Amino acid sequence: MGVFGFFVTFIIVWWLVFFATLPFGVRGHAESGERLARGVDPGAPIDPKLKMKALAASLIALPIMIVIWACVEFHLLA
Repeated sequence: MGVFGFFVTFIIVWWLVFFATLPFGVRGHAESGERLARGVDPGAPIDPKLKMKALAASLIALPIMIVIWACVEFHLLA
């Protein structure tokens, strides 16, 4: 696997992990009991903590990517 293939595969794995971590710890306006402003959806998240989730996705995707790289490089799947 070349550098470009590794990078593309890492981006795909990162996005999958990122989307899997998005729902964790999210509270909507309706769950918090706050008064809703006009035009705000009750299910809209109050503080989605996207920077923390992006960091978590990076830390989770890296070991997954190392396993994928090892499987491809050492022909463990074929």
